[in-house]
Amino acid sequence: MKTKISDRAGIIACYFLAFASLVACIYHKGKQAEAVVVEIKRGAKNSKWAIYQFNTEAGQQVTSRDTFPMYFIRLHKGDHVTVIYDPSDASIVTADLGLWVWQGTIIFLFGFVFLVTLGIFILRFKPQKK
Repeated sequence: MKTKISDRAGIIACYFLAFASLVACIYHKGKQAEAVVVEIKRGAKNSKWAIYQFNTEAGQQVTSRDTFPMYFIRLHKGDHVTVIYDPSDASIVTADLGLWVWQGTIIFLFGFVFLVTLGIFILRFKPQKK
């Protein structure tokens, strides 16, 4: 049985998007450092951001605001925490709070598995001709 053009396009799209999800899943360029919370900034609607002070791998001392507001896990001034920062721009920083930080990676990994499985189903299960 011949594969229809729409099936081929669907399979190609699934595997292309699966590959893109896999790349997004494994791509990370952050470095870790030990930091101290030196201040808590308040924003609109009671949002709070931690201000960290830490030393980069190159030995530069940086004071920077967390990229993400504190929603569930609240840090306090003087807390010691591991942060992840961008080595090309150390002002881009967030606390390494375990799975909270890796949720994007998990979502892309799930997307990879889902799209590969969908591509297999498109290949295997074709409508029967009457």
